[in-house]
Amino acid sequence: MEKRGGEDGRENYTSISVDALATSFKNQMEELPEILPECCIYRVPPTNRALKAEVYAPQVVSIGPFHHNKKELQGMEEHKLRYMKSKLLRKVKEYLNIGHEIKHFVDLLRICHLPSALMIASENSAELISIPNAVQLQEAGVQLLKLGSSDSLLDIKFTKGVLEIPLLVVHDYFKLVMCNILVLESCHYFIDSYIGHYVFFMQMLVDIDKDADFLIHNGIIEDWMGRSSTVAALFNKVRGEASIFIPSYYLYDISKSLNAYCNVPRHKWKATFKRDYCNMPWMVASTTAVVILLILTLLSTISSFLAF
Repeated sequence: MEKRGGEDGRENYTSISVDALATSFKNQMEELPEILPECCIYRVPPTNRALKAEVYAPQVVSIGPFHHNKKELQGMEEHKLRYMKSKLLRKVKEYLNIGHEIKHFVDLLRICHLPSALMIASENSAELISIPNAVQLQEAGVQLLKLGSSDSLLDIKFTKGVLEIPLLVVHDYFKLVMCNILVLESCHYFIDSYIGHYVFFMQMLVDIDKDADFLIHNGIIEDWMGRSSTVAALFNKVRGEASIFIPSYYLYDISKSLNAYCNVPRHKWKATFKRDYCNMPWMVASTTAVVILLILTLLSTISSFLAF
């Protein structure tokens, strides 16, 4: 029963049939188009597009069917095929051989960043764990090194106090590529958000300009933009413009191990000693001389005491 105000100021009542309302909703739901399981091309959600539309609108090459017929983008169609045939062909074959299917261009970009053997998250990993930034990790005794060779950004390893990270090249199109991959993951790979987890992990590491300088100096990041402040800001922007889902955080074990290592005081003391007293050859010689002098003084004191 619905109450309405009449023109003469009196209240009128209108009867609404619950059965008719239920039937109406049922009919509307039955008329909804079916979402096919193979559907994988999505429009960028308005919330993402509102932040910066040009990130998701192709300027040179079309990505997916929504922009495929734009005349200003046709010149790159032939180059896309050439690139696919040469540099990406090996990676594509490798991925297809392990039973996966390439769905479209952004999916191809995502595949090129994945390892051939996908990681398996441990149990109880539905949590994004924060870690210290790069400078704080160094101060806590963690060594940060560039991984020798890897085809995937996700091959991050932590063993016996050494964190190895594959080379990351940061260029002008880094944000554009990452944002588009993250939107694809939020729509289609929300359970396996590998790239989203990588971005979250790196955003923790590259928190301030000093972190970017440190990782660039160690060869972990190759900066094509020329400014470490831009590199630090870039990760924060990418992280802020995309949703990251966490059914399984694939860097959970590494993050947990890093935090546990940083909580051991002796690791920090050892790192401080190396940094303050063993950083330069003359400092090592001076420290060694002082230690020897202390030992000799102690031995002399003991000999004098025993003589009495």
